[in-house]
Amino acid sequence: MNTDLIIRIFIMKNVYLIAGVAFQIEYKSKNTELLLKNYLCNIEPLHVVNLPSEEEIEFECKMAKIDDYNKLENVAILRKISTILLKKHSTVLLHSSAVSYNGKAYLFTAPSGTGKSTHVNNLKTVLGSKLEYINDDKPFVKIEEGSVTVYGSPWCGKHNLGSNVNRQLNSIIFLTRANENYVKLIDGNEALKPLIRQCFMLDNKNDLSTLLALISKLVNSVSFYILGCTKELDSAFVTIKEIFKGDINEN
Repeated sequence: MNTDLIIRIFIMKNVYLIAGVAFQIEYKSKNTELLLKNYLCNIEPLHVVNLPSEEEIEFECKMAKIDDYNKLENVAILRKISTILLKKHSTVLLHSSAVSYNGKAYLFTAPSGTGKSTHVNNLKTVLGSKLEYINDDKPFVKIEEGSVTVYGSPWCGKHNLGSNVNRQLNSIIFLTRANENYVKLIDGNEALKPLIRQCFMLDNKNDLSTLLALISKLVNSVSFYILGCTKELDSAFVTIKEIFKGDINEN
């Protein structure tokens, strides 16, 4: 396996606050330590995430088709945390780019390669400091009665865009490439299937049952849009006006 970064012969363990929950996490890789550093905390852990076993590392190797232990340890830990958060804390990991505007969170989701990061970068170009990155790849979403909260996570994509913050969710936007920019408001029933496809780290049927119950609650709690957009900067103005409900003349 590739070992470009240090893999210790001993086990490290520290406590990290992720999605509002304290985890004691065991690891060997220096890569993992660097990844998690902004989430370090000094409170009593609620859950213990043990060092991934050889079998768990082998499983992630087959799934990801990579042989770098540093990366495989990170993904194995993410799978463990995601499972605990789903089962115990009504929290799902949604493959999306999460941003905050005027204190509210917005999730842009689509299959990989569609252009989520490109569109969010266009928004950042137009809005500057008014737009806050929460997480550019794997934010956590906590779903409660009357409240949906988006949390940043250490796993924030290849550009490492994100922060250790949480914001109330306003809308989820399904992004698709188009020859011209448009926005369509959709209902929860139409949003259900694409939402489930973008959820991460399901291991068994019991997890699926839990997930479906949470997603059913989510679709009745926030707004959903389809955003057809080009790669051009003009697409940002459509999002600001039609989804963020902002005044484009102020930007």
